[in-house]
Amino acid sequence: VWGRYLEPVHEQAPAASADESSESGRRWGECLAWLKDNGKRYALTWLAQARAVDVEDGTLVLAVPDAYFRQWVEDNYGALVQGLVRDFGLAGVRWTVADERLATGG
Repeated sequence: VWGRYLEPVHEQAPAASADESSESGRRWGECLAWLKDNGKRYALTWLAQARAVDVEDGTLVLAVPDAYFRQWVEDNYGALVQGLVRDFGLAGVRWTVADERLATGG
């Protein structure tokens, strides 16, 4: 079942998985690069699957594949990501399911 969520971590820079043409993509790319540079590859396996979709009121909005994935990432890496995002000058992070954002027009 994990193969459905987790792709092998490649040696490419994790920021390449973020759309750096937007503020949210640049910010998320910085976070992923920090994780890689600081030996947190175990976290990258999961977190690189999240996609930055927006910065709303200083909060980075990250979309994940489904509700189970969101819950697992929040439970296991939520505090790490919150702290990291704050270190990069944002107010925090909000997780959303990709399909929910599409359904609400976000």
